Amino acid sequence: MTAYATSLEQLLAEGQRLLDARRPDEADAHARKVLEHQARNPRAHGLLAASLLMRERHAEALSHVEAALRSDRVNARLHFMAALCQGPLGRVDDAIASYRRALQYRPGFAEARANLGYLLETLGRPEEAVECYRRVIAAYPNEWFCLNRLGYCERTLGRPAEAAALLERAMAIRPDFPATLNELALAYLNAGRKADAIAMFRRAVEVDPTFAAAWGNLAKVLYLDYVVEEGGGRKPDPAPVLACFDQVLALDPRNEEFDYLRDCVAGVRRDRPPDTYIEAFFDRFADYFDHKLVGELGYRGPEEAVEFAKGFLEANPGSRIVDLGCGTGLAGPLIKPHARSLIGVDLSGAMLEKARMRDAYDELVRGEIVVFLAGCEPGSVDFILALEVFIYVGDLAPALREAAKAVRAGGRMVLSVERAADDAAEFVLLPTGRYAHGRDYVERSAREAGFTVADSRSLTIRQDAGEPVPGCLFAMER
Repeated sequence: MTAYATSLEQLLAEGQRLLDARRPDEADAHARKVLEHQARNPRAHGLLAASLLMRERHAEALSHVEAALRSDRVNARLHFMAALCQGPLGRVDDAIASYRRALQYRPGFAEARANLGYLLETLGRPEEAVECYRRVIAAYPNEWFCLNRLGYCERTLGRPAEAAALLERAMAIRPDFPATLNELALAYLNAGRKADAIAMFRRAVEVDPTFAAAWGNLAKVLYLDYVVEEGGGRKPDPAPVLACFDQVLALDPRNEEFDYLRDCVAGVRRDRPPDTYIEAFFDRFADYFDHKLVGELGYRGPEEAVEFAKGFLEANPGSRIVDLGCGTGLAGPLIKPHARSLIGVDLSGAMLEKARMRDAYDELVRGEIVVFLAGCEPGSVDFILALEVFIYVGDLAPALREAAKAVRAGGRMVLSVERAADDAAEFVLLPTGRYAHGRDYVERSAREAGFTVADSRSLTIRQDAGEPVPGCLFAMER
């Protein structure tokens, strides 16, 4: 080897040493010196690309990786580096292809396979990610990252027992990593091991008292237990639940969901929940709403309401009908035969997508009900249906005032409420996050808005913890 070549080799070796010492600027300078003399040197391009990657300069790094690959096409490490650049640049298909080429040239390249798994996972392809993680773990049983990610994927794919076993292995390697503890708690919860889940959530927040997600998960479990006990007629202690909510809100003061649920447990009077709470709640609930409400809780609100309103609907065929809080559209097919036009309104986009699949509505509107009603032309609606809507509204006055303006003279509104134990009560925010209304209050609010209560009927809204939830249907005439 000539002195000239030796000098370039020394520059590259020293540049690699500097890169390994996490001194990318100096490594960069060494690589560029080599490229001044050998513009196509693949090792120099690779070293420069690595130094740029370390500084997250992905576009520049990729140009040097590509330059290196022109001279060294079967280098697995270079294809791996190409993928590391392409992913952050939004070129995910190219990144997947680059990871696969790296694995083609070096099948045992565990880091490339793990990264490919994570990329597939983030793209919503968990089964493919699982295959990647499993292959890494088969070769390296204590590969902590893959144990964690595989555990997460198994849980989200509905295999909580398998997830728990993997996460326990990860925890044995790093016993006090908060994210693993939190994920293991979720796996236990999904597997029906609630006591173990609570203990693991508590361990996670003990390790990291600023871990808001774990505090939130613990708060939800304790809150649901509290609601079940309270609904069963017992008087549980609210203090542990409130303490968890307080921890979440101390870390995330703008969390409207937990702020609202805390008020539900504490018995604070609120006129209505935040729209963000309602929207997020029903977006999460959309996929299993019908099964839960109808199949498990025995909900028959639409059938009972349409029967209740049968006389008006038959006397007014071809009505302009609005279904407020239409949800997944359970009432749509039942009321559509009476409608010239049927509009469904809901805050939850996910629920409206389910309603659209029923093909019963002429129009579906995503929005808050008072805002929607205020935008209607006066007297433009013949009939308003509002089922399971006002259990998420305390103060009825704003909605009823706007409804009375929207409904034509002689038109009607049929609504349901969960009935308060005391008919003289106005409205009560329950620990469940729902509202119960006093019968007298509903009738007074209707009169003040400009309605006449034409009829009313008691009904069971749904079953809750095996007990019937009392409610009432009201028919209000304009």
